Amino acid sequence: MDAQVNSWASSIQISSFTLVAEGISFAFDTYTLILLTLVVGAILFILHQWKSSLLLGSSMAGDAVLVLVCKTFILSPRPINEVIPETGNSFPSGHVAGTLVFFGVLTYLAWQRWKSSKVKVPISALYVALTCVVSFDRIYLNVHWFSDVIGASLLGAFWLAFVLFTFQNLTSRFSKAKTLPAERKP
Repeated sequence: MDAQVNSWASSIQISSFTLVAEGISFAFDTYTLILLTLVVGAILFILHQWKSSLLLGSSMAGDAVLVLVCKTFILSPRPINEVIPETGNSFPSGHVAGTLVFFGVLTYLAWQRWKSSKVKVPISALYVALTCVVSFDRIYLNVHWFSDVIGASLLGAFWLAFVLFTFQNLTSRFSKAKTLPAERKP
């Protein structure tokens, strides 16, 4: 299947869209996402949203470690017909996993802030669209195999779910711990 998708991607490439794809690749690069994480995390911290800042930073740090560990141990080579030069191993796609986690955390934070479905639906649609665009982009540029993108999506979704579950659980425990003394008044 990887070879078929790779061949199909080569057959649809046109120079004008390839420029756009290269821009998308740069905009959602791991280093760009790290910079965005630092900037957004700092803004959240300055706005006294330190828990949100910590959630974003730890989510992205964990994602980076998971992707690095997978790339180090799996040692999957990249397609040889890549449109832009990429270094390192192929599986999983750091662009896809990072995008899924970064924008997943931002979507979660937006959902916590705004309860209206008029806000939640477009934010969720944007999240899904961004993830799909980055996933398609990695395949279109032939810098990743289809299985790299699927694996990164599963890895990113697993990590995001784990981090959000842990965050909610810890936040709930700490808020209950703060209210316990007040409840024990005679």
